Amino acid sequence: MLALRASLDKIPIVRGLIPGRKCRILSRPRASLLPYFTTAGRRLRALREQLDDLADIRDIIARAIADEPPAVPNEPGVIRRGFHSELDELRAILTDGRQTMRRHGGPRAKTNRNCVT
Repeated sequence: MLALRASLDKIPIVRGLIPGRKCRILSRPRASLLPYFTTAGRRLRALREQLDDLADIRDIIARAIADEPPAVPNEPGVIRRGFHSELDELRAILTDGRQTMRRHGGPRAKTNRNCVT
């Protein structure tokens, strides 16, 4: 998810590098290169116009991923607290369940993700 966020953050930068309508190099090339530059210029301008910077997706990912997510993606904590209420509720049940098992099972009770011993 972090790599996806980093990649999506580069889209506006790439879009800014593609020449727009006011590009001096593409609008006044040497006469011998004119056919190449006009075709390339049109293609680049069309590409620039079609390129979506995915601002809505970037915003959702930025709000969803924790500031310091765990290094291993299957560990809890990748999704930021407060992003999704049902996920927060499940986290609370997991945490409270472990604490309850320790309280009622005595000091030797060990909790694992799938079982209590």
